[in-house]
Order: sequence, then structure tokens, then C-alpha cells
Amino acid sequence: MNFTDRTATVLVVDDEPINAEILATLLGRDYRVMIASNGRDALNVARQSPQPDLILLDIMMPGLDGFEVCKCLKSDQQTRDIPVIFITAVAGENPECQGLELGAVDYITKPFNAAVTRLRVNRHLGVRQSQLALLERGSFLSALIEHAPMAVWVLSLAQQWLLLNKNVQDWLGYESVQHANQDKDWQFIAPAYRDVYRQALQAAFDGNTSALEIEVVSQGEGMRWLGLTISALYDANGNIIAGLVLASDISERKRNDSRLRLAAQVFENAQEAILFTNVDGSIEDVNPAFVKITGFEREEVLGCKPSLLHSGLQTDEFYQQFWQSLHDNGQWRGEICNRRKNGELLPEWLSITAIRDLKGQVEHYLAVFSDITHIKQYEMQLEKTAHFDSLTGVPNRILLVDRLKQAIANCNRENKLLAVCYLDLDGFKPINDEFGHQAGDQVLIECARRISREIRELDTVARVGGDEFVVLLQNFEHAHECSNTLDRLLRTIAEPYRIDNRLCEVSASIGVTLYPLDRMDSDILIRHADQAMYSAKQSGKNRYHFFDADQDDRLRQFNENLDRIRHGLLNDEFELFYQPKVNLPSGILAGAEALIRWNHPERGLLLPNEFLPCIQQTELEMVMGEWVIERALRQQKEWFSQGLQCELSINISAHHLQAEQFIRVLQQKISAYPELPHGSLQIEILETAALEEYDKVRAVIAACKQMGISFALDDFGTGYSSLTYLRDLPTETIKIDRSFVHDMLEDQRDYAIIRGVIALAKAFNRQIVAEGVESLEHFKALAELGCHIAQGFGVARPMPATAFLDWSLSIPNTWNGGDGKAATFSF
Repeated sequence: MNFTDRTATVLVVDDEPINAEILATLLGRDYRVMIASNGRDALNVARQSPQPDLILLDIMMPGLDGFEVCKCLKSDQQTRDIPVIFITAVAGENPECQGLELGAVDYITKPFNAAVTRLRVNRHLGVRQSQLALLERGSFLSALIEHAPMAVWVLSLAQQWLLLNKNVQDWLGYESVQHANQDKDWQFIAPAYRDVYRQALQAAFDGNTSALEIEVVSQGEGMRWLGLTISALYDANGNIIAGLVLASDISERKRNDSRLRLAAQVFENAQEAILFTNVDGSIEDVNPAFVKITGFEREEVLGCKPSLLHSGLQTDEFYQQFWQSLHDNGQWRGEICNRRKNGELLPEWLSITAIRDLKGQVEHYLAVFSDITHIKQYEMQLEKTAHFDSLTGVPNRILLVDRLKQAIANCNRENKLLAVCYLDLDGFKPINDEFGHQAGDQVLIECARRISREIRELDTVARVGGDEFVVLLQNFEHAHECSNTLDRLLRTIAEPYRIDNRLCEVSASIGVTLYPLDRMDSDILIRHADQAMYSAKQSGKNRYHFFDADQDDRLRQFNENLDRIRHGLLNDEFELFYQPKVNLPSGILAGAEALIRWNHPERGLLLPNEFLPCIQQTELEMVMGEWVIERALRQQKEWFSQGLQCELSINISAHHLQAEQFIRVLQQKISAYPELPHGSLQIEILETAALEEYDKVRAVIAACKQMGISFALDDFGTGYSSLTYLRDLPTETIKIDRSFVHDMLEDQRDYAIIRGVIALAKAFNRQIVAEGVESLEHFKALAELGCHIAQGFGVARPMPATAFLDWSLSIPNTWNGGDGKAATFSF
């Protein structure tokens, strides 16, 4: 049987390099192996020429998964006939059924079983047989010489060419007798046979017939073997008049003889075991390698069936497929496990071919196999190293990720819950410190064994770090079912461990996230479970904690907001607006409050309540505060140079005010503007902030006063409003909260509060600023009560710096102006 000289090509598609390496090791001896790390590359390779003969396709891959790649292959005219075998992490029915529906021919599971892998690959690789076209030449003999089916030439007694036929011309390249006679030295004959040829020719001239085999230089074909019969030609009188040479082409026979000799040598000296059986399966011959590998002597097996080697490890289904392939294709090749004569298992790579006679009927079977014991041992070692933890023997992170992807896919199909549990041992480090790392290893091994004992066969436990494990619990209907398993895990892990006749104890903190409630990919699910594990530790250890997806979304949004604000500061998107404060009795500009605004590129102008709450109690709150101080001082210097001198107040948060570097940074910034006089800057702090850390705030205020900075208590009346604190806190100004001013004309309680605050301020010699003044009636009522300064929309809304300068130049020097009207202000 003739086979193509092209080695079959297998394309392995897997995003895990170690899986691709394992498959390349398993198949590389017999096939050309190509590797693609993702679905897109696989499609590109499949469309190239020459195309792969078979594709091994991983199901779970980023981007295009295996199902999508298979759909693309089967919908493409160019690639639809390439057989596809799916690679899956855990054997089951649903993913494989889905793959077969898409057009795949089979599947293999991870970790790979070498025998099954090779069996299923070879089953679907059709071996193309090449047929050699036989060129039959010959014709009806019309003349003894010209039309003879052999080369014929006649030589004179002087050994000159007298006659030659067409075959001589074709084989030896002599175009005519004259052309042949130009060759005096018989150069058409290989040098080693020229003397033999001359002797045979001379014998013919003596009346003797000779038969010999020589090698000649063939026209356009290199060397050719001819079988010669050389005899004499006689005239009518019986005299020898010439020599007749009849030449047959025996090149093929000589090649066959050579192949037979080579085959005999191969049979005797091959390292692989070889055996022949007749059509009934009885062994007719075996080679020495068979004896060496199996332990059976040649005489012991002749006439026996090969079944004397069977180990019983192959199923009836395996042999049914074996004989079906041999019947349909005339061959079978794959991995099989037999037994030696001494009973030891003998893993083999076996190839069986049906030998047919000229009529195409099977007359023999040829079996060739090699001992692959060392390969199997290496595969087992490689498999263990690649996918299993060397200490505990449970899956490692690589296999965990594979199984987690498969579990996610299974959850999506079955509409069940999957629990990803991240487990960290509590109190493990002291065991290492006290007993040593060997004792710690024993604890880890025992812990892995206990976890494995408490979970189901379909679940997975993997070691992902020193004392960290991940457990996958699948196919839950309700979360409480998962809790029952977690309770068992906590109890069994917390049982004492005996180390060198001493007992030690550890517990576990477990973080859990549930898919699809937490609909993330495998990496993020593990990270979420890890986060929840830290929450369990912080809550007291020896417990489990479920990941809160909503809380994580809020935290992610919070961090995104911080990043956007930080980006806005770097890109100068923030601006200070300024709201005037006027003296009530005179109407003269008394100062301004700097209020921050955000010129957001997408959302427009944003007020402080839309972004300041996000940065409270963060480092960014202090960065923002320092930006406000710097921008306010710079603007005040610019106004001073333009002739506008007024007190400018800024708002500083309690977190910023109490920071250790606040005084130092403030001194540095003020010292950069020596032209600004004392009293030009005021800091506003909330009443509640001032009273929470009273002693610390009091010290900060005292230090600022030495730099010429005054302080105002903002939103007075909404906090504790302690008279003792008000008496002792060195603030110059009290700001009445707008909530009291807004309803003071309708609500006598608010009116009474404002009157009381003003009276207290006068008693403690404090200046009063009323916020939220929106009407002329507010102005009159506050003036009558003795309020000093008013601020609100009734005076003016906050405005940019340039607009504030124009506004300040437009107001009159007194409250009523020249005509007694209050048209200066917005009300």
C-alpha cells in the first residue's frame, strides 16, 4: 500500500501555552504541529495554503471562543471540510453536544490522556493514498527487431553496430547505427560491467549463448539495469556472421530485490517490534525487537493470536473502532496498552496495515509498534508539573482558570449558581516560624486533603499561593446551599493538626463571590473573592464573607470620580468665582467669598456640591484646598494692582485644616505674595469642624492670625453653638446660615435665632455676616437688627474674576446711592 510522502499537519488552538506544548509533545513525532494562541489567528492559519489536516480547538478563549471559531470554519467554503476536535477542561455532555452540533467531529478533555488524544486524532486523520500510474508500453509485434518489446541490437564480428531498434534509441540515446558506432569504448555500459559484456560478446562469436545483467547509462533517466541474452546469428550455411543482443529492462526487479534486501535488514535490525499475521490473525513471523520488547520468544508466538499481549485495559468499544478503521481504511494507528510476558504493562505506539494481493484482497496484516514507556512517564511528569501543585497534588492556578471558564459556561447553560471561594489560612505563619517550613508543608497537604474531602467530585480545589486556596462550588440553586458547604469547610480546617506529636491549630478566612450575580470574567471573579476574603479577616477571621457587587460598583465609581477630578486639576478645568459681601449700613463693598466651580468639558459648569463631597477625607481634598489658596492669593494680587482692595475669604475643610503640613504650606504660599497686606485673606471654617477638634483648630487659628489671616465661623447656628467655645475660639466673624435668613420674615423662630446670634456676636465683639440675602426686605430687617454685612443673590451671584472687578467699580459708595434707590443690587 502506497502512502503520500507529505506529513499530515495538525493545528493546535489554545490560549494557554503549556496546553499547546503538551499537545505538540504528544503529536509532534508523527505529525507536523502548528500552534495558534487565539481564535483569530486560527482562522487565518486555516485559510492559508497548505491547509491543516485537523484542528484541535480550545473552547474557552478570550475574544473568539472555540464555538465561535468553529462556526466561522464551518460557514467558510474554504475551510468547512477541515475536521475539528474540541479541547475542554472537564468532560461533560452539554459543551460537547453543542460542539458536535456546530460540526466538530470529536472532543478531548484536559488534563490530556495521551492514549485517548492520539486515538481520537488518528481516528479522524484520513491517510491519503497515492497511486502510482503505471505506464504500460508495448505494441503488437510486427517485426522481430523494430517492434520487439525489448531493446535489440546486432553487432558484426568486428563489434560494429549493424542494427538497433527503437528501444535502444529510447533507453541508450543512440539515434542511429552511425551514432552508436561513434562510441568506441562502450560508454553506455557502467565501467564495472564493460569487461563482462566484451567476454559475453566474444563467447557469442564462438557460438555460445550468454545471459548477464549489467547497469547502463539510460537516456535521461540516469542508470538502468538490463538483462542481456547474447547469442550468434548464422547464415544459411551455418556460419556465424554477427552477434544478437536481446535486452530486457530489469531495473524494477533490481529495485525490488534491493528493497527486499533492505526490508529484510530493517526487519532484523529495527528497534520497533514487527509482526506479520495471516488474514485470520495468526502470527506468521516476528522480528528480534519483538522478542526484546515483549519477552516472548519467536517460537512461542508463531501461530498464536496477538491477543496473547492484551492487558484488558482497552474496552470492547475500542476494539470495535479498531477493526472498523482497519476494514474501512486498511490501516489503524494509535496508542494502546498491552502486557509483556512477565505481566508488566507495555504502552505502545502501534501501526497496523492490511497487505493486499494483486486482486486487492487482504492476505496479511503488518503490525509495527514501539515501547513508549519512557514517553508516558515524561508525559505524566509534564502533566503534573503543568497543571497540578507539586506539594499538595491539587490543581494549580493554570488548571483552575481553565475549569473556572468551563464552570462559567456551564452556569450560563444550566442557569445555576457558581461560588468562587478564596481561602486563606489564619495563623499559618506562626506554624512555619515555630515548627519550620517542613511542618508548614504538612499542614498545607492535610488542609488540601480535608477540603477535597468536603467538596463534590464536580467541584474543584486549587492551590494558588503559599497558604491560599481557591474552591469552585458548582450547580447551586440558592446561596444558602453554598453556605452549608462553607460551614463544613471552616469546621474541618479548624480541627487540630498533629505535627511531630504536637497539636497546632489554624483556621480559614474565606471570601466568596457568586456568578452570575457577579457577572465578571474569571480573573475578576477571583479578584472579587480575594477582596471578600480580606473583609472576612478584618471581621475576625475563621469566617466567610460574600462579595458585595453593589459596594464594589460604588467604590469603582468613587475612584473614577477621583481620577476625573485629579485630571481636571491637571488640565486647569477648575475656576474660582467670587460673591460680593456688602456693608449693610453703607452699601460699600466689604469683601468677597471665593467659590470653586468646575468647567467640565462634557457636563458644563458644575457647582461645588456636585464634586466636593467625592473628595472629602481624601488626599485630593488637601490638593484642592491648596489649589484654592494659591489661586485666591494670585487673584487678590492682580486686583490690588488694578486698584481693588478688599478682604477675600476662602473655604478650608476640617480635614485640610487639621493636616500636619497645613501651616507650613500656607506660610510658603503667603510668603510668595509679600505685597498683600495683613488682613487681606480670611479663612472660613464650618462651625461643626471647629468644635469637633477644638484644641487643634484653636492652635491652627492662632498660628494663622500671626500671618495676618482672620477666621470666620460658617453656617453658625447649625452645629453645637457652645457659648464657651464661641467665647474662647479666636474667630473674628460669624456667618449666619442661609437657612435662617431665608424664612426670617415669615418664621418668627428663625427671626428670633438671628436676633439672638447678632446679640451674642455683639457681646463677644464678633462681626456678623448674613448669608442668603435675596430681597430688599431682608436687607432692611437685618440692618434694623444690627447685622454688619450681607451676602446673597440679592446682592450679586458668584461671578468670574473679571466680572467681579467690573461689578465692584459700578456700585455706589453708599447703600442708597444718590437718589435713595437700591437699583445697584440685583433685587
